[in-house]
Amino acid sequence: MSELNFWGHCYCGDIQFEIAGVPKWISHCHCESCRRHTASVVATFVSFGVNQVKFTSTLPVNHSAENGVTRSFCGKCGSPVSYESNKNRAEGNINLYVGIFDKPEKLVPQEHGYYREHVAWLNIEDGLPRNEGLSEY
Repeated sequence: MSELNFWGHCYCGDIQFEIAGVPKWISHCHCESCRRHTASVVATFVSFGVNQVKFTSTLPVNHSAENGVTRSFCGKCGSPVSYESNKNRAEGNINLYVGIFDKPEKLVPQEHGYYREHVAWLNIEDGLPRNEGLSEY
């Protein structure tokens, strides 16, 4: 994938961002934690270096869990924005939800992560690898 530019925003538009560069990885996540954060049976993330992401308006609100995970969301409309683990922060990365990008079709997933936790009735036949964790994570 060559150098790209991306834009996105939350549901209400209060949080807006732009990104220049190539994603590190793109993955569906089936873990219980992501399901609960998004109220959806699967979440899709794209990982970038934090230096690639520029919030151009209001900053997301952070919620830090005891396990070292920080999830961010819009303080106005509640849209989930990002996920960061201790490992992500140490490596200088941030994982953004693909659903908040203006053109999510440009961000094609490469795998299914935490597939052992998937909801049994969800059957996605896309030929992507199913992993116990996230292979690039």
